Amino acid sequence: MSPPSVSPRARAALPAVGLTVAALAVVTQLGVRQVSDPSPWLHLRVGGLLASGGRFGLPDPFSPSAARVYVPTQWLPSVLGYELFEWLGVPALAWMRALSIIALFVTLVLVSRRRLPAWPALTVSAVVTVICLPTMTERPQALGMVLLALTVLGWWGSLEDGRPRWWLVPLAWVFASSHGLWSIGLSFGAVVCLGRLLDSAPVRRTARLAVVLGAQLAVTAATPLGPALLVTPFTVGSNGRQFVEEWQPGTIGSSTVVGVLTLVVVTAGVTLVRGDRLARSRLLVVVVSLVLTFAAIRTGAPAAVILTPVLVETLARIGVPAAQPDVQQQSGQQQSVQQPSVHPAAKPAILPLGVLLTVAAVAAAAALPLSFLRSERPLGVPTAMTAQLDRLPSGTTVLSQTDVSGWLLWAAPNVAPVVDLRAESYTPDQMHAYLQTYQARAGWQGLIDSSGTRYALVEDTSALLGALESERHWTVLGRDSGYTLVGAPT
Repeated sequence: MSPPSVSPRARAALPAVGLTVAALAVVTQLGVRQVSDPSPWLHLRVGGLLASGGRFGLPDPFSPSAARVYVPTQWLPSVLGYELFEWLGVPALAWMRALSIIALFVTLVLVSRRRLPAWPALTVSAVVTVICLPTMTERPQALGMVLLALTVLGWWGSLEDGRPRWWLVPLAWVFASSHGLWSIGLSFGAVVCLGRLLDSAPVRRTARLAVVLGAQLAVTAATPLGPALLVTPFTVGSNGRQFVEEWQPGTIGSSTVVGVLTLVVVTAGVTLVRGDRLARSRLLVVVVSLVLTFAAIRTGAPAAVILTPVLVETLARIGVPAAQPDVQQQSGQQQSVQQPSVHPAAKPAILPLGVLLTVAAVAAAAALPLSFLRSERPLGVPTAMTAQLDRLPSGTTVLSQTDVSGWLLWAAPNVAPVVDLRAESYTPDQMHAYLQTYQARAGWQGLIDSSGTRYALVEDTSALLGALESERHWTVLGRDSGYTLVGAPT
C-alpha cells in the first residue's frame, strides 16, 4: 500500500511549520523560570482581599501608615492570579509569566505575518519579544504588554484600511481592568486617528474610528473603579517619578532603549537606502515611540511594540521597486507631492494562522509542567523566616526594605509594613523619611520612633542594619536570602 501523498500546499508550508515550532520552543524556554520579581506577592495579597469582598480605604487594610487610598488598578489579573495561586501554588506565577510571553510573541507574529514571509515575521517578533523581556516579569504588567500588542494590531489595521474594529471596545475594558498601560493603548488609537488625517485620508472614515476611540474611553470609565480610573496615570506617576526606579527616564545604557533605537535605525536605514519616504502617519508613530522610550523605563518596551508595524512595513519593501512620488502640475498652483498610500499591498500571508495558534497552544500547555519543575521555590525572598514572622503579634509594625514588603504582606498578613511597594499610597514626605531611615542618614531614628517600630526586615548589606545593631542594640532574629530580621531589645 503506497503512503498517502502530501499536497504541494502542505509541502510548501512545512518550512514555516518547522520555524514556528522552533521559535515557540525557544520562547517557552525563555518564559519559564523561577519566580524572582518582588511585585507578584503584593498583587496576590490585593487579589485575596478583593476576592474575599474586602475594599481599600483609610485606614488602609495593609499599612496603618498609608496616607492615601490605594486604587487597585490591576484588580482583574490580581484576582485571577490569586485564584490560580490557590490551586497551583508558586508555579502558577511562573506559568502566568510564560503564558504572557508566548501570547506577546504570537500577537507580534500576527502583526508581522500580514506583510512578511515566515522567517522574517518570526525573527522580527522574536527580537521585539526579547527587547520586552525585562518588562515581562511575574506581575500584571506582563498581561498589559499583551493587551497593548492586541490594541496595536487592531488599530494598525484601521490605519491601513479605515475600517473600525469594534472588538477594540471590549478589549479596552479588559485592558483598563488589568494594567495602567491602557493609557498608552488609548493614546495609540488617538495617534492612528491623527495620522490618517495627516495622510489626507477621508475625514468621514476617520470620524468612524474616532467613535471607536470614544467608546474605548467610555468603557475605560465604566470599570468597577469608575471614572476616577482616568486620572490614575497622573496620580500614580507623581510619586513614582520621585521614588520608583521604573518611572525614571530611560537612558542610553538601558538594554530596552538600545533595542528600540536599533529598530528605529533599521527602519530609517532601509527607508533612506531605498529612497522611500515614510508616510506622515508612520513618522508620527516613530516619534511617539521615541518619546515613550526616553519618558520612563517602564514605557520603553511599549515603545518597541508600537514601533513594530512600522518596522514590518519597511522591511516588507525590501526587494520591491521603490515607489516614485506622483508629481503633477496643478492648474494655477505649485507642484505637489502625493503621500504614499496607507493601504497595504496585496500580499498573502505565508505563515498559516492555524499552524501558529496550534503550536502556541501546545507551547502554553508544555509551560505548565515546566513551571512545576523550575519554580517550586521563589528567589529573592526570605521564605525560611515565614514561621518567625507568623509568630509576631497581630498588627506588629515592621520596617522593611520596599522590594521585600510585598512578600511580607503576603507571607505574614499579621504584620504591617511601615512603607510598602505602593508608593502612590504615601506622601512624598513619608517616602523621604523612609529613604532617610533606610540609608541611615542624619535623623534616621525619627521614623522608627514615630511609628513605634520594634522589628525590621532589611538587606544584609543595608546601612540601616548596621545602625540598628550598633546604635540601638537591636538583635538578629534570623537571616535568609540576603535579608536579616532584627528586633529591639525587650
